[in-house]
Amino acid sequence: MKLVIYMCMLIVALSGCSFAPEYKRPKVELPESWTSKEANGMPASMQWWKRFNDMALNELIQEALKYNKDIQMVLSRIEYAKAQLGIKRAEYFPNISGSAKGGITKIDGNKVTSGEPPNSTMFLASWELDFWGRVRNSSKAALYKLLASEAAQSGLVLSIAAQTATTYFLLKNFDLQVSISEQTLKSREESLGIYTNRYKRGLINKLDLTRVRVEVDAAKVALSKAKMARDTTETALFVLLGRSPRSIMGTKISKGFSINKLQAVNIIPEGLPSELLERRPDIQYAEYLLKAANATIGVARASWFPSISLTGFFGIVSPELHNLVKKPLLAWNYGGLGAMNIIDFGRVYFNVDAAKAQAKEAVLAYEKAVESAFKDIRDTLIKQQESLKIVSYLEHMIKELRESVKLARIRYDNGYSSYLEVLDVERALFKNELALATALSDHLSSIVSVCLSLGGGWDAPLSSSRDK
Repeated sequence: MKLVIYMCMLIVALSGCSFAPEYKRPKVELPESWTSKEANGMPASMQWWKRFNDMALNELIQEALKYNKDIQMVLSRIEYAKAQLGIKRAEYFPNISGSAKGGITKIDGNKVTSGEPPNSTMFLASWELDFWGRVRNSSKAALYKLLASEAAQSGLVLSIAAQTATTYFLLKNFDLQVSISEQTLKSREESLGIYTNRYKRGLINKLDLTRVRVEVDAAKVALSKAKMARDTTETALFVLLGRSPRSIMGTKISKGFSINKLQAVNIIPEGLPSELLERRPDIQYAEYLLKAANATIGVARASWFPSISLTGFFGIVSPELHNLVKKPLLAWNYGGLGAMNIIDFGRVYFNVDAAKAQAKEAVLAYEKAVESAFKDIRDTLIKQQESLKIVSYLEHMIKELRESVKLARIRYDNGYSSYLEVLDVERALFKNELALATALSDHLSSIVSVCLSLGGGWDAPLSSSRDK
């Protein structure tokens, strides 16, 4: 009994012993405030995609967060990390093994006799005294790796939501391009009919008629390209949603508003730049790996010292043995065993050096993640601001070009200009209408990018199986 008390006191006394360095977050010079401020800006929200007020988009993102295959794979990795943590924590407790024997021992005074028992069991318990913090630091490292896996999953969820929104806007862009191309083709075919009649009446020359025919074919080419881009974009969206091959081949994506009617207010960062360190999943991921590497140094250093294990043996003889004994016979045998490497040819030394090198790399990875985060924010805020200007410029150009087309046709019909003048303004109008569709998509995607760079979150629970 005294041995048990002594060992417990020793375990408590040494339980705080750890050779892992004290963790301190690396210092990174951060800006004092955000560089972009606008009066009409809005902060990023948790379910940031709802700011676009498109129910179809909301449903698509919820579907992607539930069934995307990349997310499901990361969830499996998290389950693996949880299992590894459980394995490390189990090292705190004894490893108990049992066996049944076909013999009995009778203790009668100073006599010990053996015989055949109806039932007999014995158990062996062994565990390591964690004097040097090896088990504790191993458990910490496993915990931080689990948290890193969860941060990676959070980052992937954010990325999949952003990819879904961006692909959806791109799909709407090509939808609008198809519509513009169809309208242009219809208009040019009508013009071809008019100019064919004029040519037959000798009012225009064959060169002008040929140019009209060429523009009809050009509109057909543009329409086919837009349809092809729309279909491939829709297929990419199906994959993001985790749809089955049958669904990919036989269904269409539900769509909400047209992209020229889908608007959202720009996002301007709120709070302090330092808060980004707590929000961005990639920064959290890098810091958890740094903490894990820090704890691994303690595991490596603990190998310098002996590994002390304690074994316990106890047997319980079945009380069903009639009059052989009146109570279960309980016998304990404690043994302490210390093991350490006497000559290891530098293995422990180099393991410690390797752990330090990995921790140094983890520090650099963390610093790089922070630098990349602020680069992302600066780039996306500029893109958000400038892409809105591009939309405005194109809208103004298109308005002017439509007036120019009317004037050019009047001048041509009255013999004041050649048909080339009409073709130039019509081509410019068609080109800029298509460009506007892309610019609208780019601006909406830039808002998504700002949400992504600010580490926007989500509230929807994830599921691993599609509802039937």
